[in-house]
Amino acid sequence: MSGTQAAEALEFPWPTLPAGEPPKEIMPGLHWGRQPLASRLDHVNHWILDDGGRTALIDTGADRRESRAWWTEILQRFAPLSRVIVTHHHYDHIGVAGWLCDSNDAPLWMTRTEWMSALARMRSWTEAQQLFRLRHFTGNGLSEAQASDIQALFGAFNDRLSPIPGAFHRLIPDDLIQISGRAWTILLGEGHSPEQALFFCAEDKVLIAADQVLPSITPHIGVWQDEPDGNPLQLFMNTLDRLAGLPHDLLVLPSHGLPFIGLHARLERLRQHHRRRLDETEEACREWRTAAEVMGVLFRPPRDITDVALAFTETLAHLQYLLGTGRLEVESTATLRRFRAR
Repeated sequence: MSGTQAAEALEFPWPTLPAGEPPKEIMPGLHWGRQPLASRLDHVNHWILDDGGRTALIDTGADRRESRAWWTEILQRFAPLSRVIVTHHHYDHIGVAGWLCDSNDAPLWMTRTEWMSALARMRSWTEAQQLFRLRHFTGNGLSEAQASDIQALFGAFNDRLSPIPGAFHRLIPDDLIQISGRAWTILLGEGHSPEQALFFCAEDKVLIAADQVLPSITPHIGVWQDEPDGNPLQLFMNTLDRLAGLPHDLLVLPSHGLPFIGLHARLERLRQHHRRRLDETEEACREWRTAAEVMGVLFRPPRDITDVALAFTETLAHLQYLLGTGRLEVESTATLRRFRAR
């Protein structure tokens, strides 16, 4: 199936839900809410579920005054909260979770790795840790100014997080949980984040897919300073292979974009995208290049430091994948790493 055919194969049962409108019931006991975000990705989807006379919600949005006001208004329409479920630790998913848990006396449910990642993101960075982070970026070809700006960007992300609860209920892959009168299997999504939780209801053929499978954009897959030799793209592709075992006609509920039917077509489109980018990355390495130099070949000129951070870490993810398959080799000095096609 070509990329165009894959895109055309998707069906969208609901054409839109403007951000900020009241949640829409898309099946008994399951509501779809969409909250505005103050970023280029201008919304995040939430799933609000009946939970035995109470209410469970999945993902929360960033911690902003507007977000707290949005939830205060929305939750007046539902029974009191039973639990706050977070798919992964990125700020647009966990940002206001701590405030929601505290103000509603509701427990936080996450996978262990994502909870620990959220705590790590909020901790104070020592001077030595900050230096290590800077060396990760400059050691792969970014300027010191760019590396310092990315450092500041991390602080801006932390401003969008309310305090993470010090205790949580652990979501374990392959376990079953009961919500909205349905049995949901917890699936593991890797690559975009370490241990993202997805939820599959076999009876109703529904997949709450978080950021793992989005209908029109590709999730960010990046190599960051905390795991500089990691291979998140391989983990992401492995997850796509696992998801291919689910029914092709199930309803996919993504965290961004519209709910859709056509999982297998979208999985193949994502595979095609990364295969093409891998070929382009290998071609850019016909001579020794740093990750920053390869980024300049693969991506259009960045608009701001957020673009630089995302493009750079995604370039590194493709370089690390090709290194793992033997299509590239690497040379390292005390201050710089460079890659070349074999």
